[in-house]
This record gives sequence, structure tokens and C-alpha cells, in this order.
Amino acid sequence: KNDLLFAVSYSGKKQETLELAKIALQRDVPVISFTRVGNTPLAECSVVNFEAAAFEDVYRTGAFGSRIAQLYLVDVIFLTYSLFFSEQASSKLRNTYEIVNPNRM
Repeated sequence: KNDLLFAVSYSGKKQETLELAKIALQRDVPVISFTRVGNTPLAECSVVNFEAAAFEDVYRTGAFGSRIAQLYLVDVIFLTYSLFFSEQASSKLRNTYEIVNPNRM
């Protein structure tokens, strides 16, 4: 009941990402997506869709721009969450750090 799916696909058409979004919806888990500008299948099954204003062509030379735009948006959301829920965020980050770096504590 407290879950949320962040689904990222520039095209909004990646089969794996769409499958996860559909499973989430069947389980009443809201979906927030990051896709390209315009109507995409992933955006259609999301409660909120953030659009990356970047261009990719057939050979993915523009993929770098869309990735940077999407990573930036993830950082903004993370930092905003951290500001509003600083104690919870700090605790969760500490737990993650201990799992990822068990020998450093």
C-alpha cells in the first residue's frame, strides 16, 4: 500500500518497463514515469509522467542527453524527498550504505 513505481524509458515503449508498469497497476501501485516528450504507452499507464526534452535518433547518438535529463530529474526528486523527510531519508541512506559497504562501518 505504500509502494510506488518509478519507471524510466526514453521511448516509453520498452517491453520490460511496460510489463512492470502493468503489474504495478494490477496491484494498485501508482506509476510515475520518465519518458520522451509526447504520448507514449508508458505515459498512458502512469499517474504522472515527466518528459525529457532530449532527442534520440536511430543510432542512439542522442541517448546521452536523455539519460542526463532523466538522471537530473531523479536527483531533484531524491533531494526534494530528503528535504521534506530528512530523518527518514538519512536513516534509509545509512542502511543502504551499510549494505553496500559492510566493511567500512
